[in-house]
Amino acid sequence: MTKLSADAQTEYRLDETCGCAVDYRLANDQPLEWIGQGLRDVGIEPGSLLLTDDDRDDARALVAGCDPGTGEQLVDRKQVLDPRGKLAARTFVDAMRAAAEAAGTTPAGLLDHGTAPKTRLKRYAQLERGLVREGDAHKVPVKELGVLARAAGLDLDVVYGADRVATAMQWASAKVTIGNMGFDVTLECPKTLSVVAGTAPTALGKALRDTYMEAARESVAYLEDTCGYAMAGHHGDGQRAERRDTSGLLGWAMLHQAARPVPDAPAADAPVDGDRADEDGAVDEDQQPRHSPGDPHLHVHLTLVNMAHADDGKWRTIAAGGRDLHRHARVADAYNEARMRALTARRFGMRWERRVPGGAWEVVGVPEEMRVGFSRRSTAIAASIATKGLGPGAGKSVGSATRRAKLSVTEDETRAVWRERGTALAGRDVDLVVAEAAPGWDGPHPTGPGTPPGGPPRLPSPTDVAARIWDPETGLTSHRKVVTRVDVLAAVLEECGEGVENIAQAQALTDQVLDLTEWVVPLPGGGQRHMSDAARYTTVDIVEAEKTVTAHAIAGMRGRRFAAVPVDVAAAAVEVCETTQQWRFSPEQLAVLDRFLTAGNAIESLVGVAGAGKTSLMTAARTGWEARDLIVAGASTASVAAENLFRESAIPARSSKPTAPAPKSCPSATPSSSARSASAACSPRSTGSPTA
Repeated sequence: MTKLSADAQTEYRLDETCGCAVDYRLANDQPLEWIGQGLRDVGIEPGSLLLTDDDRDDARALVAGCDPGTGEQLVDRKQVLDPRGKLAARTFVDAMRAAAEAAGTTPAGLLDHGTAPKTRLKRYAQLERGLVREGDAHKVPVKELGVLARAAGLDLDVVYGADRVATAMQWASAKVTIGNMGFDVTLECPKTLSVVAGTAPTALGKALRDTYMEAARESVAYLEDTCGYAMAGHHGDGQRAERRDTSGLLGWAMLHQAARPVPDAPAADAPVDGDRADEDGAVDEDQQPRHSPGDPHLHVHLTLVNMAHADDGKWRTIAAGGRDLHRHARVADAYNEARMRALTARRFGMRWERRVPGGAWEVVGVPEEMRVGFSRRSTAIAASIATKGLGPGAGKSVGSATRRAKLSVTEDETRAVWRERGTALAGRDVDLVVAEAAPGWDGPHPTGPGTPPGGPPRLPSPTDVAARIWDPETGLTSHRKVVTRVDVLAAVLEECGEGVENIAQAQALTDQVLDLTEWVVPLPGGGQRHMSDAARYTTVDIVEAEKTVTAHAIAGMRGRRFAAVPVDVAAAAVEVCETTQQWRFSPEQLAVLDRFLTAGNAIESLVGVAGAGKTSLMTAARTGWEARDLIVAGASTASVAAENLFRESAIPARSSKPTAPAPKSCPSATPSSSARSASAACSPRSTGSPTA
């Protein structure tokens, strides 16, 4: 989900390409469609299309918090000074320091005179703090700089240049809308379904797209039911905000069939277009390869405005500031795909399979060569990330940096390209692949596409679902201790291979899964009880692991010793580290090491400010523990902290992930700071497994 916080983001989503192909789209992509029952309160019919410039103006008005018919401001949007009316703080601070040095005083001395000097001094101090916090990116309104400059005897035209100051003054009073104006929720579908829809004969392709939009509308209804509420009042000061019903959501939907254009002849290790950019980010058009239409990629963008008409008559923001919408976005996507599985099985005879345990459900009959071959864009981005040595989260930034050639093609031309490639990838006529994938299609029927409705989808048993979603290694609690009901609902939907008949069916199966006490442990309500499906749960294995940790801690407090290092070994470890680092530990630090290594406590905590020597102490402790043939391992809630622990103390570390309960002879030592923390634990090498 993407939060819309600037006007440019709205324009981006009113352009029917919406970044999916930028300068390219299928000529017959479906127009934007109004969604949400709340639209009726502003005179717009849900399900109607945005066809004209006036329709787009109505959408802009809604995002701005206005009634498109009357222009009345329904919800106030936050506005700030236009960035073009600001200048770099660094330049001004450098000029102030130079002027103060020339005058034999300080920057504060240049301002401490005349009327209201305290106000100027306070503002200049804020400016300097902002520079420390944001660096060269920190900017200050030109009017405020003018006040400080006059008091200090500086000329802004000299400091910045007359042209830059004049440009900033033109925008000095302008404001731009920021904050939470709306949300973009994207509903995806498996690649194999996109391939069938993209390579099928025209009538079947349209029928599949219509079915996909039908499922998407059901997901919108789900979001409206769970997230279409508003809040009145506020939390805090002994008060709790009150949840209010509304008339529904307001927004629009965009259906797209294709991904971004890709090079005609990509290689697995070929760079994407962004790699050809110069230092300024510009791409030499002569160096770009020829591009063909993007691969089939059926998906829907839901743009939802952050306001709704509450039952008290007031217009208010939705879903607890959008936080609840973020929680339910995964369910909306999972529900959309589950409905597609059910509808396509009934109407087109499609069957679904998982080709990788826990992976996406794919259409039976579509060869893997077609699925991979029609994923050229993601393959190219993955190759670029690997070549550049970037992390797994860099895909979005690499994709955004890619520049596309301008294409103008019709749907028929694009479909011809897809069908030709599909035949080449499958090694047989693409129509044979489509016929195998959709064996129940024999043309439109009076009641809709495909064969007459069959029976409802068969659901997996609650026990089978529980065994998969609560698996200690791959399930919901493999990376976290606590989940909410909305997390479980999404996971349950993803386990329904034949899909579901409606959201109520999925809700009922979720209740059955949560009733299995051999797997699930309900928890007391948290601080988000006003949100939908906020009930909290954990699993039996997590509770047992916490009992083990607690038992170790209590045993350590009652005198049981864990992996204590003999005094002479501890002293030798300290000596080795002092020799290596060429400085001696302080008495306070030596006391810490003595306790860590010789006391044998189950859990220790080391807390200190940055630069206090925590990492050096952990290096010495690791040396002592390893001298006794103990395994030392580290963990942190932050990947950066885990990397720092390993780099600076040589303790192997990773971001924290629940593992099997620790051996009962395993002590731990925990260094931490105010910013982030990392933990180190040691266990006997004979156990064969380090603990985190």
